Amino acid sequence: MNRIPRSCLTLIPVLGVLLSWPGTGSAEPDTVQADPPGVKTVFEQLKQLQGSWRGEGGVIGAEPGPVEHEFSVGAGGSIMVELMDPNGERELNVYHLVDDELLLMHFCGGATQPVLKLDTGAAKPGILPFVLAGGTNFDPTVDRHIHTSKLVLLGNSKIESWWTAEKAGNQVMQSRFVLERLPEP
Repeated sequence: MNRIPRSCLTLIPVLGVLLSWPGTGSAEPDTVQADPPGVKTVFEQLKQLQGSWRGEGGVIGAEPGPVEHEFSVGAGGSIMVELMDPNGERELNVYHLVDDELLLMHFCGGATQPVLKLDTGAAKPGILPFVLAGGTNFDPTVDRHIHTSKLVLLGNSKIESWWTAEKAGNQVMQSRFVLERLPEP
């Protein structure tokens, strides 16, 4: 009997969600899906964030504290993983392309998994706004969940990360992180 390695078992729920997302089924072999201008370029820019970042931030209105984020490219270059607060709560973001969209799946400390997509109409060079497109383990009309995210690329060594949460249609939290790239060891 073939056994699935334990390390792969944690990825099975993630893959199930990603494969069940609309538009993620296999395309006909002779069908070519065109990306909107810039989506692949934006994803390639995100991959350039690979490394360790440190700074400060937190919920707006509260005292900011020290934060760390780690970015890494995985799955043959098809995903960019962001580990927020690697020594604490360990929230996780997975950026990936699906057809003509750049998606961000946020694995939240609140045990929800909102999926956000790049708002290509509002995106500008260096400013990447993401808006809620679905998710699992929450009802967006009732439950608290991450609703928007914005990544601001301030050159090769500095970024800002903005997040909002909503509950029952009302914004209940906004946070901001300002991070600088750590030198490679």
